[in-house]
Amino acid sequence: MKTLQVRMKMLISTLYLISGPVCCSDVFGYSGGSVIVLPDLRWDVNHTRYVCKMEQSGCVNFIKDQTKSKSVTSGRFKIYSNTEGNFTVLIRELSPQDSAVYRFGVGNESHKDVELTVQSGEMI
Repeated sequence: MKTLQVRMKMLISTLYLISGPVCCSDVFGYSGGSVIVLPDLRWDVNHTRYVCKMEQSGCVNFIKDQTKSKSVTSGRFKIYSNTEGNFTVLIRELSPQDSAVYRFGVGNESHKDVELTVQSGEMI
């Protein structure tokens, strides 16, 4: 019985920390949690895929990949193709400093800008 209680607490904690997948231009997350962003782009192994943070000086790359791989991880960021072949981004261990506009792109022409807001404190 005690094992079941521990597993339930772990499940609830995991669900608490994951904000869930979103497909929009504004994403909200909580400090310490994760977000999954579906930027409405098709995964294409024949073109460069990238994630960057928009700053005054331009697009600062976190991940830029030109391989044929189906997923690429760099630190707390992971880009991959989901089961429908869509470009998907996982950002883990969020902090308020992650709040910014991010650009998700495939090739030179197709990209989507998403504003991430990370709130400190607990989810309600």
